[in-house]
Amino acid sequence: MSSLLEMLSEQTGGYNLDLNNKQTIVDGFKIHDISPNIRILFVSACETCFQNKTIGLTGESEILRAPICKDSGIINSYLFGHSLRELIRDNNPLLDQVEYIKIFCSPMPSTMITAKMISKGIDDFSATNALKIKFKKNEEDINRIYYVIKPLIKKLDISKKFGNIYNISEEVSNCYSQKINELFDGHNINETHMIGNKFENKTFEGIEGYKKFNKEITRELLLINANELNIVVVDNTFIQQVYKDYKPGTNLERFSNLDSLLISYYTSPPNNCNKIPRKLNTSLKTMGLLEKLLKVYKKRFDELAEAQSMEMGAPIDYAISAQTASGQSHLEDFIIRLKSFKFEEHFDSKSNNHISYEPIGVCGFITPWNWPINQIALKVIPAFATGCTMILKPSEIAPISALLFAEMIDEAGFPKGVFNLVNGDGAGVGTQISGHPDIDMVSFTGSTRAGKLITKNAADTIKRVCLELGGKGGNIVFADSYPNAVRDGIKNVMSNSGQSCDAPTRMLVEKSIYERAIKEASDEANKIKVDVASKKGDHIGPVVSKIQYDKIINLIKSGIDEGATLAAGGPELPSGLNRGYFIKPTIFTDVTNDMQIAKKEIFGPVLSIIPFETEEEAITITNDTEYGLGNYLQTEDKEKAKRVAKKLRSGCVYINGNAADSGTPFGGYRQSGNGREGGTWGLEEFLEIKTITGWK
Repeated sequence: MSSLLEMLSEQTGGYNLDLNNKQTIVDGFKIHDISPNIRILFVSACETCFQNKTIGLTGESEILRAPICKDSGIINSYLFGHSLRELIRDNNPLLDQVEYIKIFCSPMPSTMITAKMISKGIDDFSATNALKIKFKKNEEDINRIYYVIKPLIKKLDISKKFGNIYNISEEVSNCYSQKINELFDGHNINETHMIGNKFENKTFEGIEGYKKFNKEITRELLLINANELNIVVVDNTFIQQVYKDYKPGTNLERFSNLDSLLISYYTSPPNNCNKIPRKLNTSLKTMGLLEKLLKVYKKRFDELAEAQSMEMGAPIDYAISAQTASGQSHLEDFIIRLKSFKFEEHFDSKSNNHISYEPIGVCGFITPWNWPINQIALKVIPAFATGCTMILKPSEIAPISALLFAEMIDEAGFPKGVFNLVNGDGAGVGTQISGHPDIDMVSFTGSTRAGKLITKNAADTIKRVCLELGGKGGNIVFADSYPNAVRDGIKNVMSNSGQSCDAPTRMLVEKSIYERAIKEASDEANKIKVDVASKKGDHIGPVVSKIQYDKIINLIKSGIDEGATLAAGGPELPSGLNRGYFIKPTIFTDVTNDMQIAKKEIFGPVLSIIPFETEEEAITITNDTEYGLGNYLQTEDKEKAKRVAKKLRSGCVYINGNAADSGTPFGGYRQSGNGREGGTWGLEEFLEIKTITGWK
């Protein structure tokens, strides 16, 4: 199964694709007396009255569970279309050559809406991933078909309240199709005709009904080639009955909890078409704008990378592969999270309490210079996704990338006033943001010192304050670590010229390998090249400013004065560079944890190596800091790695060089800040939680 589908199955609450519980149908699911080249995918409509969905591929021996449609049913239908290409490829190799698709649906509103969402998902996924599956030219309308069902609605004892929702005339169906075309994105429902004989008299049950469906309907779907696929969106009851007849005893459970908003699509009379409620989650429109922004971001990717390299000194290759790529990664991930995020949920099945997640309001963002776009994306995107408006003040040291990002937002078509950019320094603009009574939340990334000032300034208005601050990460290297653990640790701390808050700037080395580690660390540091940012290649660039340069050089000198051994680097300019804010990759050994170089966040290419004897001592030294952002540990003993990781006081622990996946929460303990950025946790930072009683 594809990674995309696995991800959707695990992370999308309404997308219940059971990858491990596949059911087999005896002799497969076959269409009789029909060409063997037929390619038909039956998909159940997004109905809440029957929530356990199934899908099947003709000629296949497997069925899978398809989207569960509750409050997120509309978006789940979109997701199904978005992942359809991979579903076809991975579950039926014979369909791997499918290039063109057609979509059909029943006359029911639920099937029409589902079909439109599937069509939109297919278009968006094909465009984003440059895949060939697409709608055939001149055949892009979704055609309605008359079909056969087993009318189980009466067995659920809801017909008294809602009427028989399966009874629908052509007139009513036409009314719905017109309104649904207006309200929902995707390919249009054909309003002029329906395929097959009249619907009202076609209520055959079981296998006989299916055969009649084939005889009267399917023959009109046959004239396709091997590279074409027909998607037929029909009622779940019909699909379940077919499967039941092919495999007696198959228990495909049906659920009866109804969503009144969706039911209203069935029950509204033709003369009230304009009053049909819009069952379209507002997040779908937001998601569309974010997808447009992603396209613009990709188009201007190189321009943005060049801007970041110029303004803060990242070598151009690093600005491309790390700095700019991180912004794109966050944008892509938040789009995925938004598709499955539940802004409303019922407390539990026995309660009449309802939980609503609402935007916090106006947000003020103050972002740093060291990872400009990374931090902008981690704040702006989730704020917009959750319905907030915002004011962004980027670092005055690195304002150009923020200006480009503002242009991208405008080009993507974001509503006016949602995103606002104000340039300036911390004292002049940042202070106004953090203390302003009309700003409901401030999110800041930067130094711990500035974070304290912002918190104090925000106190009078009791606004939410989210802080991602400094760090002094420890990297514990046990004797049983993998061979390149030390060298990889040096590369990690020196990347971005050491200007990363979660850099592992303290390396704790078990004494039995201490001397070897010093040699490896020194050798690796001496191999790292230092050069101008505009030059391509694998090297580190300058630090960002004279203020930062002077601070780092003074701390290097303090390490020498306090008695640490300088094993590599030092305060002098690197060879071949006679000016500029360039600093040699610097290694100190014989460091104790009370030295300034071990306590303070240097924010430059400087590493302190500290010996330890026992596991407990390594944990104690690592935790002996006011910070708690990111810690690292290296050992081949998996149980020891888990044991130590749980005892380290930090928001992130990286084992054996494994990076955090996109969408995982990022943030710190203690004076490294509060709150979490990224993924679902990043969305939650911008939401208020409301409990509503008496909901049922």
